[in-house]
Amino acid sequence: MTKRGKFSMKKYFYLAALTILLTLVLILTGCSNDSGVPDEETLDNTATISGQVMLPSENASTITALIDTFINSALASTFSGETPFKNTSINIINYQTGEQIATATTDNNGEYTVTGIPEGIDIIVVATDGNVRMSGIISDVGIQSTINGDINVTTTLVAESLAANSDEIVDVTTDSLNTTLIETEQYILNNHTNNNGEVQLDLSIGGNIINDQIGDGVADSAIKSNISNNFGTVINFSDSDLENVIRNAINKE
Repeated sequence: MTKRGKFSMKKYFYLAALTILLTLVLILTGCSNDSGVPDEETLDNTATISGQVMLPSENASTITALIDTFINSALASTFSGETPFKNTSINIINYQTGEQIATATTDNNGEYTVTGIPEGIDIIVVATDGNVRMSGIISDVGIQSTINGDINVTTTLVAESLAANSDEIVDVTTDSLNTTLIETEQYILNNHTNNNGEVQLDLSIGGNIINDQIGDGVADSAIKSNISNNFGTVINFSDSDLENVIRNAINKE
């Protein structure tokens, strides 16, 4: 065999070995996915929730009152006399199932962070020291994002009211929730604040507003009615109402 022939065979051998090696690397690293996107099983479909819990003036009367000018929320805080709900237990509850999925504790500023919340669910965030209970609902938890979980008197009244329907597998949409929060805040301003803009509502457990257990609804009938009306009739659908809606939709097709 000539030197040229030996060189050609040697070159062919190296090329074949290189091809096999590259194929093995592609298989082992999972790059055979044409889209270049990792398989769903490898994605961490969870979210992080961070927020601050602020007590209304009625429950903070024995604590140095702070004007809430720094709370970073989709709803600008309009109430004075609020103070951080510090060193308080936080429970994250699946709105549809009632399952507790995470816990945390607020710091001296009333702030907390919870990680590992599954995507695509609605949750209730509950803060309590055993005497006072505050809460908030977050709808449609997203993927790999830090979600605002601020809690105040407005979010509490809405969450306590809507939690009464949690066992009905009601879908809490972001739009309906935001509308309800805005209307409830205005309702509180008009009916339950003093001349200094301080909220005159007691959120003590077992009081005239907050029932013994979350899910029992709001005890005050006027507040309960206002929140339910603003949220919409979807939470009041009976079986016959739902049947009529479906029948009408079918007839229109």
